[in-house]
Amino acid sequence: MKRILYTLALLFLVSPFVNAENNKKGTLVLNFNNLKSDKGHVVVKLYDETSPKFPDTKSAITIVKGVISNGSASIMFNDLPHGTYAFTTFHDENNNGVMDTNFLHLPKEGYAFSNNRKVVFGPPSFKRAGFSMNKETVVIDVKMNY
Repeated sequence: MKRILYTLALLFLVSPFVNAENNKKGTLVLNFNNLKSDKGHVVVKLYDETSPKFPDTKSAITIVKGVISNGSASIMFNDLPHGTYAFTTFHDENNNGVMDTNFLHLPKEGYAFSNNRKVVFGPPSFKRAGFSMNKETVVIDVKMNY
């Protein structure tokens, strides 16, 4: 009986720390430099581990537009629970809300994936593009492909 009470007391004391660990959040900052022009916006689609299909737009947990100034932009996501994320982004130069492609379905506007993954016979998987959000602040420099 003494052992059971000791175990329950220990669980009671430790559980707030376990829950605090599971509830940690942070800020993700994406920096874009050397953009081709100041026209339009940078569009970022963010996905998490629960997103059913990466990089399908309907699976994104959020979509954000960033303002471009002097060939640069910065987008911030606040209060992201720690975990694994991936993103797609494109430079929407004509502000039509979609990434324009040519007749071969190749991008006509700048684009990028997290981890600077390249398109090889199709987009990268979530696993290959995924990164850990496990700090108070994670800063990523994104290189746009034109």
